[in-house]
Amino acid sequence: MKKIITLFFIVSFLTNIFAQSENIYFDTDQYEIRSEEKSKLLAVEEKYKLGNYKILLVGHCDEAGSDIYNLELSKKRVNEVKEYFMQQQILEKDIQIDFQGEMQANQVAQKYRKVEIFLVLKSDEKKKEIVPEIGLISDEEIMEADGFVIAEGAVEEIPEDVEVFNPDMHLGKVESYEDFMDNLKPKVQIFKFMYEETNVITGSEGTQILIPENAFVFENGTSPRHQINLYLTEYYTKKEFVGARLNTMNNDNLLESAGMIHVEAKWLNTPLELAEGKELEILFPKTEGDFSIYYGKRDGEGVMNWEKGEDNIRREAEVSSRRNRPNRKTGMEMIYLTDSNNHIDSLFMGTGADRKKAKKLWNEQKLQRTFLQAKQLGFINCDDLIKGAGVKEVDYAISVDNEDVNAISAFLLFENINSVLELKQESANVFKLSGQMPLGAKVQLIITGMDQNEVLYIFENKFRVKERETLKVNLEKSSYVALEKLLAQLLK
Repeated sequence: MKKIITLFFIVSFLTNIFAQSENIYFDTDQYEIRSEEKSKLLAVEEKYKLGNYKILLVGHCDEAGSDIYNLELSKKRVNEVKEYFMQQQILEKDIQIDFQGEMQANQVAQKYRKVEIFLVLKSDEKKKEIVPEIGLISDEEIMEADGFVIAEGAVEEIPEDVEVFNPDMHLGKVESYEDFMDNLKPKVQIFKFMYEETNVITGSEGTQILIPENAFVFENGTSPRHQINLYLTEYYTKKEFVGARLNTMNNDNLLESAGMIHVEAKWLNTPLELAEGKELEILFPKTEGDFSIYYGKRDGEGVMNWEKGEDNIRREAEVSSRRNRPNRKTGMEMIYLTDSNNHIDSLFMGTGADRKKAKKLWNEQKLQRTFLQAKQLGFINCDDLIKGAGVKEVDYAISVDNEDVNAISAFLLFENINSVLELKQESANVFKLSGQMPLGAKVQLIITGMDQNEVLYIFENKFRVKERETLKVNLEKSSYVALEKLLAQLLK
C-alpha cells in the first residue's frame, strides 16, 4: 500500500511540474524581457498567488555564439525574469533558477532563446515525507561540496584542473574512522548533457560510457526535459574497494575485478532510471581474464554482494573507424573505433585528422578494452569469477582478544589478484568468512578497532589461504598515519 501511495504522489508531483509551465522568448543576443512577453509573466504571477507554488526558471540560448558566452547569456536571461518576479513581491526563497546555455536548434532558432517557467506545487508536511522536493544545485555549490568534482557539458574529456583524490597524499587531520575511510574513496564526477542527444562521457580513470538518446525516465515512466546530470564514481584499486566497502564476492564465489563504477542519473535533484529497452555501453580497460558484468547490492549490514547480469561482453578485434556528422561550429565529431563485427570498442571527440591518428595508435599498440552493456544504474562491476581445481570452500573464524577494544572492521586483501573481502562481524569482537577461494593464495588480513577514548588499534598479518582457520588476535595501539602508510604499501 505504501508503494502505491508513494507512486501516486510522485506521478501527481511530476504531472504538476509539466502541466504548469510557460515560455518567455527573447531577441537574438538579448536578455531584456520583451514587452509582449510580460502578459505571460503576469499570468504566472497570478497563478502563483492563488496557489501554494514555487517557481522554477530554466534559461536557454540558440546555437549562435560560443558555449561559454551562451551559458552566461542564459544566466542573464533567467536572472532578469527572477528580478521581475521579485519586483512583484514574489519571495526570493520561492524562486529557483537553472541556466543551461545553448540548445541544439533543429527547429526555429527563436524557440531556443527562452526561459522556461515551471510552477511547482509545494509539498505539505505529509507529502514531504515521501516526495523528494525538486531543487537545483549550482555549479558553485557542486564544486564546493565535499567529495565532488565536476566535468561540464556533453563531455569530451575531463578538464585538466579537475581535482581527483590522490591516494598517495597525506590525509592530514582525521577526526574519526569514518573520516579516514571517506578519504580512501574516489571523487564523484558530475557530467551534464542533453537528454535528447547521444552522449559519451569519459571518467578520470578511463571508463567510457556511451549514453543513447532519450535513455532515462522518471520512476513513473515519464520523460525528463533537456539537461541531465550523471554522477560517476570509478573504483579501480584495492584502496578504493576498502574505502567504499566493495566486497568482491558473488554469493559464496570470489571475484576479481577489472574495475567497478557507480552510476546515478538525475533531472535537477530527481532520480532517473534507464528507460525500457535502453542500455549503457560501458568500456573498461582490459586485463587478462573472462570478464562479465555484475550488479551490486548491499545487505542489511552494508556488505556488498554482486549478481551476474546478462553475458553480453564484446572484445576488440582488428580495429577500423567510422564517423558521424561533425559539429558545425567546432568541427569536432564523435569518433567510434569498432571491431571486425562493427561493435564499438572506444569513443572520443575529435577531428578527422584525430580519427586517422587514433586508428593508427590502436593498431600499433594493440590497445585492448573490455566492453559491457548495462541494463540498470547503480553499482556495476567488470568481473572475472575465480575458479579452477585449487578453489575450495574455506571457513574462517577470527576473534579479537583485547578486552578494552571494540573491533570496527576486518578486510582480507589478495596479493596477486584485484580482490578484497570484508569479513562479516558475527558479534562485537568476532569475524567470520566463508566461500570458494584459491587455496595457497597470498593474503593480508587487516583488523581495526577502537578503545573508549577513540584511540585506533590495528592488527595486520600475511598468510596463505587454508581451508579452515581459527584465530585469536591482539590489536596493537596505532594511529591513522600508521594505517595510511600500511595501506599505501598494500593497496595499490
